[in-house]
Amino acid sequence: MAYVDLIPSIALPDPVLIGANCEITPHGDFEDATTLHGDAILLRPPYSKYSVRLSNSGDGVWLPPMDDLQPGAHVDVWATDIWATSFSPGQTSKLLRRDPVLGSVHAHDAVTKQPVDVDIVGRQATIFGRAGFTYVSYRPILACMVVRSTHSGDVTGRAVTWSIDLVERSAS
Repeated sequence: MAYVDLIPSIALPDPVLIGANCEITPHGDFEDATTLHGDAILLRPPYSKYSVRLSNSGDGVWLPPMDDLQPGAHVDVWATDIWATSFSPGQTSKLLRRDPVLGSVHAHDAVTKQPVDVDIVGRQATIFGRAGFTYVSYRPILACMVVRSTHSGDVTGRAVTWSIDLVERSAS
């Protein structure tokens, strides 16, 4: 049976994850206002952390190991979402917002869509020999804490529904 790297510290077999959803949303609020001149300003800084909800439902779905995913447990989530950033013409280096999953970083010319060489050291992405706009995509790693987990099943044990709510531990 194959294992998927969504939470690398816990072996999750395919029946847990096939069809699973990974929803990432901003954690926290921000407050804005309008000046006398009609300009928008932020009164409170915007979010810098994310909430994550992992869930799955259906026939043949297995429960994840809930004993390992109790509230307060710290886990790294290798998000399935693809995050991206762009490099301006002449820009050669940029800091990504989160550490990337190893092997998930790809760079392409924004116009021709041709692959571009990218070097990753930690969060630092460096591209070489580019004059135009470059698009860099990656899967982020989110250092999270489990907030709550729920699960239910039918009497046959075939239909299972589960969800795990997490929040980033720090705005890394």
